[in-house]
Amino acid sequence: MADSVDAAAGILAVWHDVAPAHDQAANEWYNREHHEERLATPGFLTARRHVALTGAPRYFSSYETTDAAVLTSDAYMATLDNPTAWTREIMSHYRNTSRAVCHRDISLGAGYGAFVMTIRYNETEGEKTAKGGRTEGRMTDALAETGIVSVQVWSLADTAGPVATEEGNIRSALAQAEVFNKTIVVTGTSQQQVDAARARYFSSVDMVQRGIAEAEPEVGLYQLIYMAGC
Repeated sequence: MADSVDAAAGILAVWHDVAPAHDQAANEWYNREHHEERLATPGFLTARRHVALTGAPRYFSSYETTDAAVLTSDAYMATLDNPTAWTREIMSHYRNTSRAVCHRDISLGAGYGAFVMTIRYNETEGEKTAKGGRTEGRMTDALAETGIVSVQVWSLADTAGPVATEEGNIRSALAQAEVFNKTIVVTGTSQQQVDAARARYFSSVDMVQRGIAEAEPEVGLYQLIYMAGC
C-alpha cells in the first residue's frame, strides 16, 4: 500500500568506490563499527548498504534520520570531528565519493526490496516549477508493476553545503564525484523486475526529453547487503 512521507524525513546517501586492495577491510569496518556508530547518533533510524550489480560506484549506503537537521546536529558533528583510527584508515581508501544530505519528498510502498536502483540527476527548472508532477505519476505506475516494492524521491537539502569536519577533510583530500539534486530510488524483489520498471518509467533518454532531468541520469542497480535499525 502506498503512503506519502513527510518531506522533512532525512536521508544521508553515500555512493563511493574503495581501492580494490582494501575492499574486504572496508566491509568489515562497515559491519563491525561504522553503521553501529552512526545508529548510536540521536535521530538516526536505519542504516543500509548495497553493492553494485550494474553501474557505478561500487557501493551505496543510506541512512534514514528523523529529519535532515540531524545531519548538521551537534551530536553528529562531534562524531564527524572525532573519527576513529579505523575510520581514518578506511576512508583514506575511498574513491569517487558522492555524499548527499537529502529530504525524502515522496515515498510509495510499505517495504524495501533487496534490489535497489538509484537514478541520480539534476532537476530542470521546468520540473521544479511543476513541483515534481511529471515524476510522481510515473512513481505510482511503477509501484503497480510486478515485483516493485517501493519508489522514493529524495531532494538535496538546503543544509547540504560543506561543513568542515575531520571526516570531511579525509574525503576532500581524495577524488570526489558529482552530487546531484534529485534521486529516484526504486526497490524490488528481482534485478529483472527493477530493470523493467526503470526502462518503462524512468529511462534516461525519456527523462531528458520530457524535461525532468537536465542531462542523462547516473544510474546504478544495487543489491542490499546490510540493514540495521528500526
